[in-house]
Amino acid sequence: RSAIERNPNLEIFRSRGLEVLYLTDPVDEFVLNHLGKYEEHEIRSIDSADLKLPESDDEQKQAKDDPSHTADETPSGFAHMLRLFKDALGDSVSEVRRSERLTESTCCLVNPEGAMSTQMQKVMQLNTPDFQIPKLIFEINPQAPLLQRLSAIAANSDNDEFIRRCGQQLYANALVVAGLAPPGDEMSRRVETFMQELAQNRSSIAT
Repeated sequence: RSAIERNPNLEIFRSRGLEVLYLTDPVDEFVLNHLGKYEEHEIRSIDSADLKLPESDDEQKQAKDDPSHTADETPSGFAHMLRLFKDALGDSVSEVRRSERLTESTCCLVNPEGAMSTQMQKVMQLNTPDFQIPKLIFEINPQAPLLQRLSAIAANSDNDEFIRRCGQQLYANALVVAGLAPPGDEMSRRVETFMQELAQNRSSIAT
């Protein structure tokens, strides 16, 4: 798949068979922002935080059969993990929250209401040296295996610092996937720390 098709924000659309308009030229962004609507349809970015989607057939059936049913159970420790992520990221993000749009990926970034789209931010970052990435909303998928494991070990406060560093790295990963550049020196040091920890857990004796 192309880079556009690998965008995590597309997962919910793909799973529900909803059509999305791909913008491949920077000027498209300016045109559609000015246009606003096409016939009776409002034009919205897929990475808009307040995007509202129709329920899937399965969700409608579940709601009819069992109104109290929730599609995905939240892992124990998930709320504490969210707090640790937010504590680690501080003012880098406007919010850290559970994602309702991810079906495969671990995390993604979405734009607060009224903010420019990620594509427009890329254009600004390339053409304006002093451009600062606005505070985005960091969404995480509670069903992702890594996040389920981090939620589980969040019960032990000795793991707090490790979970904070994982939150920082996941945020950096989400920036890279979105085509935005995270601070390279911080990311490099953090990855090296993870690698060192993994290397220390490996035996130097051949078996």
